[in-house]
Amino acid sequence: MQEQVVPTSPSAGRDVLDTLLVLAKNLKLLLGVPLAVGLVALAVAYALPQGYASTAIVGVPTGPTATITPQQAASLIVSPVVLDSVIDTLRLSPGLPRDDARLALAERVKTSVGKDLLVRLEVIAPTPEQAQQTANTILSAWLKSTVPSDREKADLKQKLAHASAALANVQQALKQLVVENPAAAGPAGRKEGSLSLVAIGELGDRYLEQVLAIPRQLEGLSPDVIKQAPTLPTKAVTPRKARIAVIAALAAGAAVLAYLLLRQMLDAAMQDARTAEKLRRLRQSLPGGHKNRDRIDG
Repeated sequence: MQEQVVPTSPSAGRDVLDTLLVLAKNLKLLLGVPLAVGLVALAVAYALPQGYASTAIVGVPTGPTATITPQQAASLIVSPVVLDSVIDTLRLSPGLPRDDARLALAERVKTSVGKDLLVRLEVIAPTPEQAQQTANTILSAWLKSTVPSDREKADLKQKLAHASAALANVQQALKQLVVENPAAAGPAGRKEGSLSLVAIGELGDRYLEQVLAIPRQLEGLSPDVIKQAPTLPTKAVTPRKARIAVIAALAAGAAVLAYLLLRQMLDAAMQDARTAEKLRRLRQSLPGGHKNRDRIDG
């Protein structure tokens, strides 16, 4: 059985050659325009206001007695309670409504929690000194926000007193069960006694966690949780000049390429009489259609 060979359309090969020819004739345009646009974008990027980033690292205590999780700490740092205090302390955005001032500050503050459960704070400002000062003020306001109010302190003290009394009762019950009645009669009695020991022990652990955690809540977080103080940046992080220039050059190159391919398609379509007539009518219906259109040649 003979294989059937599908002939290749000559027009397809001519289309590819025509496209390559158009690109070769306009090679200077394809290279020159993106280069010029990239240089202009680079110059504009240098003229834009620069931003410096100050970073800090916070490590909140973890475990059963922890008063706040790293995720909660990261959220609280950028909360209105903290940001409003920073705005008042540094007198940021004078004359703006509080919501607008808070939004302007929030756009320059970023927090994240790493796999090591450390909270990373990044603050961007026009100068290195402002970035570091703003980061220090944010951390101070955040630490202050972890201290409970007078009403909250009163509630926590009552809760602590109740937990301490309950823990003492549990310890007394455990002592009576273990010391005063060391052995129950029969296997059933020993099993029931073991279950009682487990239940009382778990209850005692819960009360003990409260007794240990509530005093920390009353004091709030200490400055010791700041593992790395805000840094004084030496290099600007915004705007990203090289990235801006590359994106602008690529966009300009894509626009020039699309324009050349479109013109090549129109020129090819003009070879058909019916298509040429339709294009002629379309040009005449457009404003300025009576003028001769410019052509790009090498």
